[in-house]
Amino acid sequence: MSNPYEEGPFRQASDMETPLAAVANMLRGMALLAEKLDDDYAGVFQYMAWHALDQCEAAEKMRCEVFRLTHPRRAEFDKGGWPS
Repeated sequence: MSNPYEEGPFRQASDMETPLAAVANMLRGMALLAEKLDDDYAGVFQYMAWHALDQCEAAEKMRCEVFRLTHPRRAEFDKGGWPS
């Protein structure tokens, strides 16, 4: 029998956390750097960064939902509450 902590959808949902956080941090940095650009370009880059960050945060919420739905101990946590 395979170990759900090491392979399958739960493992994939877990493995997505770090790349999504890295992308979100890069986008925040892009928005901050845009503040130093000329006004003609700053707004465009800030809009792109903040819009992409919104999409990244939406993807993280979906990842969290898949994490919970596929967690090997889901039944136990659904009854007793999820750890924070």
